[in-house]
Amino acid sequence: MAKAELGDAGLNCSNRDIAARIAGLHVLFVLPDVGDAPCGGYKMVYEYANRFTALGVHVEIAYLCTHRGRHKAARYHLPEWLRRLGAYLISEHILRHTPSWFPLSPAVRQTCIYDEEARLTDTDAIVATAINTAAFVSSQPAPILAYFIQGYENWGEVTDEEVNASYHLGMRNIVITHWLERIVNSAAPEAGCTYVPNGIDFSVFYQTQPIAGRGHRVAMLYHHGPHKGSRYGIATLRMLKARYPDLEATLFGTPERPADLPLWIRYVRSASQEQLRAIYNAAAIYLYPTITEGLGLTCVEAMACGAALAVSDYEAAHEFAEQGETALLSPVRDAEAMAENVAHYLDDEALRCRIAAQGMARAHTFDWDASVAKFLDVLTREEKETCSKTTVTVLPTTGGVNVNYSWSALHMAA
Repeated sequence: MAKAELGDAGLNCSNRDIAARIAGLHVLFVLPDVGDAPCGGYKMVYEYANRFTALGVHVEIAYLCTHRGRHKAARYHLPEWLRRLGAYLISEHILRHTPSWFPLSPAVRQTCIYDEEARLTDTDAIVATAINTAAFVSSQPAPILAYFIQGYENWGEVTDEEVNASYHLGMRNIVITHWLERIVNSAAPEAGCTYVPNGIDFSVFYQTQPIAGRGHRVAMLYHHGPHKGSRYGIATLRMLKARYPDLEATLFGTPERPADLPLWIRYVRSASQEQLRAIYNAAAIYLYPTITEGLGLTCVEAMACGAALAVSDYEAAHEFAEQGETALLSPVRDAEAMAENVAHYLDDEALRCRIAAQGMARAHTFDWDASVAKFLDVLTREEKETCSKTTVTVLPTTGGVNVNYSWSALHMAA
């Protein structure tokens, strides 16, 4: 594989200096578990793994499989040795085919970890990628320990206090949005963090169909997690179908097709990247009703393919969504307001085309070269160096940005 070169990423430290520091570098990413369903957080790790490898960095991915099968073992009173054997056989079988949905470089070695007390040696930098990998990574003897924070993971039974505590584990905190940057700097001011935005692969997600003339077609990600707000999106689509009988909708996701999903809605399970590109390019509008999210990667992918964005006003949306310019925003959990925004697009082709074109331009600011250079800088710089350190004013994490939802104001601006 030919080595890539670090482009001009606009860092305060020279990229020539970073290139010298990564010579012979060995990086290990630790993911929560092995699995083969498309996932945005895993996708970003795979992207970095590929791009680091192209620069000559030795990259490994380890899956923390220590909890696999634990609940079933308890239910059936299985002995510990049998649980461990089952976890090993299942994980190793899945690992042979992982990931089927992403072209991970064969140069990236993958392995599973089955012992919570394991010590990972012979590596320069270890990167935790989720809260349930943070404590494990923080106990490792590697010279550099980092924490790749892609969301505020207070989901399920995880409390805010537990999430905030994970930022104090002595690792180099890396965040993907300014919203997370404010949270981490507020929760752990002594630790701080570095902002490294995600990138988009424009060789995969690009416009293949004209923005104009896409008809009454809407696309949406489906996820069974309540924080993703899919039920509000489906409610929005039901309202719109009653108003626009010719409306076509395509949902995609990793779960099986929801039993209560209307038959007129097409559903694509575990879509490949090529299928996603086709879905985005066929859509006039991309609907994103999430309640909370680390970023909203599919929004940026859809924007790059020319779909106009109708999105809920969650915290991280403002990384890419500007009301009336690159998106139409509506309050979270408000299906009626979201339906009105989609209707504005469907009734005003000029508005939709203008916002879609501006959204496409905004999507192209998510530059992989800059993100890779900055991530590598975090992994290789001495602690005393501050070239990528960001000092921010701590802001409330719940108020977000004030948005004017007035359609009359937007219509006049258009």
